[in-house]
Amino acid sequence: MKIQELYIIYIIIIIFNTIYCSLKFNIPSYKDKCFIQELYTEGAIQVRYDLTGYEPYFKGKEQEELFNNIKIFIKNTKGINVYETNLKSRKDKFVVQIKESDTYYICARYFKPMRGKEIPGDVVLGLKIRNDFYWTDLNKGVHQEDVQHFWQKIRDIKKDMFPTIESAKKEIVEEDDTAKKMYSTINTYYKLAIFQLIIVVLFSSLAVYKYKGFFKEKSII
Repeated sequence: MKIQELYIIYIIIIIFNTIYCSLKFNIPSYKDKCFIQELYTEGAIQVRYDLTGYEPYFKGKEQEELFNNIKIFIKNTKGINVYETNLKSRKDKFVVQIKESDTYYICARYFKPMRGKEIPGDVVLGLKIRNDFYWTDLNKGVHQEDVQHFWQKIRDIKKDMFPTIESAKKEIVEEDDTAKKMYSTINTYYKLAIFQLIIVVLFSSLAVYKYKGFFKEKSII
């Protein structure tokens, strides 16, 4: 085979290994509808669900009851449920930590109430199942005493910086007061200068008017 063909086959294998398991099916009320998912190492299973086609048959509170009565659960080969939930809404997702490698069954079932409606064939539940990621346990990554030590350091730094911060605040307030006083002084000086200019002009005008005859004799005006 050519190198290009081998490369294409390799890409196809990678795609198939990372594809979500996407399924749509009618929800039975008389048995579990299950799909198999194998886990070879500790990890997690993510399940996305999407319920469609129910709107014409279930109205108002009937829809809430329908969500509550449809269960999705994960069980191991011994038939023990490791997780169970009802539908929280029409569309949602959840992640379950799996601690043991095993074959797991992701199942759905409609638990029909005594006088409840049957689910028509138009109503289908879509599931997307994936397990190509790992569950991260933060308690194993960070020790509690390390976190406590970190917060103690933060408190110590805050305590040490508090006087500096208060001093800086006080200095800012003082500078603000000084700036306000300077502005007030400049404003007062400006007003006094205007007033002084008006007085000079006024007295000059009076002087010219008073000595008007004298200036005429001297041919000044």
